[in-house]
Amino acid sequence: MFRITLFLVFLALSLACNPDAPPTGPVDSAGKAVARSVDREALFAVYEVLADAAGGDIQFLKDGLWASRSTIAKWYGVTVEQGRVVELSFEWLKSYKIALHKPVFHELVQALLPLTELRRVYLQFQLDAPTTSPEKWNQHYQAARDRMWPAEVTRLSKLEYISIHGQPLNLTGPVTQLPIKQATVYLPVDDSFWNMAELEELEVFSSQIARATERTHQDEFLTWGWDSQIEVPEGIGQLQNLKKLRVGNGYKEIVTSLPETISQLTQLEELHIGPSAIQLPSSLSALTNLQSLHITGHGQLPVSWSQLASLKVLRIVSPQYVLLGHSSLYNDAGLTDYIDGDGYIHGPLPPEWSNLSNIEALSVAVNEAGYLNGELPAEWSSLTKLQGIYLGNHEFEGHLPAEWGQLTQLKYLDLSNNLLDGPIPPEWCQMTSLESLYLDGNALSGSIPSQISDLVNLKILSLSDNQLTGSLVDFSEMRSLESIGLADNLLSGKINSRRFPTSIEYINISGNNFDKSGAFPNLRHLTNLRSFSELSTWPGPISYTDVCPKLPPYLREQGVWACYHM
Repeated sequence: MFRITLFLVFLALSLACNPDAPPTGPVDSAGKAVARSVDREALFAVYEVLADAAGGDIQFLKDGLWASRSTIAKWYGVTVEQGRVVELSFEWLKSYKIALHKPVFHELVQALLPLTELRRVYLQFQLDAPTTSPEKWNQHYQAARDRMWPAEVTRLSKLEYISIHGQPLNLTGPVTQLPIKQATVYLPVDDSFWNMAELEELEVFSSQIARATERTHQDEFLTWGWDSQIEVPEGIGQLQNLKKLRVGNGYKEIVTSLPETISQLTQLEELHIGPSAIQLPSSLSALTNLQSLHITGHGQLPVSWSQLASLKVLRIVSPQYVLLGHSSLYNDAGLTDYIDGDGYIHGPLPPEWSNLSNIEALSVAVNEAGYLNGELPAEWSSLTKLQGIYLGNHEFEGHLPAEWGQLTQLKYLDLSNNLLDGPIPPEWCQMTSLESLYLDGNALSGSIPSQISDLVNLKILSLSDNQLTGSLVDFSEMRSLESIGLADNLLSGKINSRRFPTSIEYINISGNNFDKSGAFPNLRHLTNLRSFSELSTWPGPISYTDVCPKLPPYLREQGVWACYHM
């Protein structure tokens, strides 16, 4: 009783203190939004159901606290338009220590039926569930999935979205007749679901099957976890108004099949698939309205994706990369064949992708099981809207294409840990929007071009572990530069501290052939410096104030020489 009271008081205070909650619909003389009595009574019924399931009592709600404000229809999470409740959205978080001790699905739906103008319902709260064994969990989960919708639910004829305490809420039977636009479903679903033609956003998951693993040596408790597989039915192709589709939760589920009918979803703008054991499907080329594609899969990069003319964001991940540390999921799902066969991303970057004229971000992430290879296609210089490229940890070889200097909108470029060789093209210094450049871990040679000072927006420059020669160039005009990595190259000459900008925080130039004769270079003008890696190898005495001029005295007394370490 006390906890329920405390929570509802919190709701009242949240309402009173929430300036971002816009009053909608008609208002009373006090300027507060009001609702018709039928909707107010329905809201009371909703709270009665929840309070009863939590073992509480809200009679005081009608008789006391809310009685004097019974015309208020904008409770916390309740939205009113033209005197009718159109949205009900609130959460009972764990911090309130309020949990429901019995199922409430049917009672809640019945309580909502008078709210015939409802468009959105989102009720999230903590639910006590049996967790003593995998078997009890599976029974509970199956019972939650198999809830039957009452025939009267069709009275909510404007309902576009409904979610009740985050449990599986498959849309089956009469609810499929509603104009639902956004849904989350757990496979398998009734065939009637695929007739919901007005769906625009859909998340497809699978029931989490609990399984016992082993007893720990320390406490002898039985440990258990979840895994599941997703085989997407062909019926998904009937949802031709879909704009957003997510298949899989990115962690405990593995997508094992994707039907060809997905190519019929020509209105799709966002598609997220993974983790998965599927081969990267060339059929996605039919989704010409696609703007964002995140996919886990294996095989070569499909040349046909060059037809995705609307694509802005493309992120491809190998199965091993996303499930690193969760290999048991592969074994339990019988997917180990993919690892030793074609179960990784490999092959070259398609030059034909130069037709992706709207692409802004491109990433291909792999683990040790496979790599992209070949040369970087010079044709990609036409992708002038690109702002981010992540292609680190592959096996690209050959020279950096000078033509990429035309990518003047690029802000982030990572080609680290490849097999690239040759010089750093001066043309790359035309990428004046660059903020981060990672070329470390290659075999680049020659000197750093002096034109690098043109990269006035660059914050991070990482060229370590290459074969660069020559002396330090002048970075002093690069007023945004915060980090310079030049370690383990073949650089030589004197270390001139005046060639670093005052914005610099981290410098790593260790493992080169610099002349260390004479005094240590004075760094006092670099007032933002936190780390200078050459200290540990410098012969002779070093003045503390030359290295850490602004380190607070109390830290100095404690022996904290923070700027000595990377």
